[in-house]
Amino acid sequence: VVLADAARILRRYVKEIEVGVEFVARADLLQAKARLVTEDGYVVPKVSVNGSLRLRGARHPLLLQSHDAGDIVPLDIALGDPHHLVVVTGPNTGGKSVALKTLGLSALMVQCGIPILAAAEARLPLFDQIFTDIGDRQNVADDLSTFSGHVKHLGEILSAASADSLVLLDEPGTGTDP
Repeated sequence: VVLADAARILRRYVKEIEVGVEFVARADLLQAKARLVTEDGYVVPKVSVNGSLRLRGARHPLLLQSHDAGDIVPLDIALGDPHHLVVVTGPNTGGKSVALKTLGLSALMVQCGIPILAAAEARLPLFDQIFTDIGDRQNVADDLSTFSGHVKHLGEILSAASADSLVLLDEPGTGTDP
């Protein structure tokens, strides 16, 4: 009976409670972002209006969970006029995929207003869309091999991407004999 009475009284203030919960959620988000910057070395990058991208010392945040910061090889990358494409090559040791994922995650974090793990002079544009083709696209139900799955997905990306999109491709030739 006591709980039912309390619920009836609180029901009158449902709008005020919703406003309070929204305020606390926003304040918590701002505090979490501030903690990333002040305690964990994240930065708020500048937003590039000309489409250029500059990352120095960028690191993937998940690597900090399993490695010391000094053991992580930072990523430096620059894109913009006249270079709008970068090809990452090298031996199979995981660095290429980590570089692509670091770039992609940094771009998504900026889109969401979340600080990134990079040097203070970081600059990224706001992309209209972000596309990735990372991993195995095999689909037995659709009769797709790994390679044909990649080709199908690349076609979908090409038909939807614009000049203001970020496209990240990891090993697009996987699953076939070049």
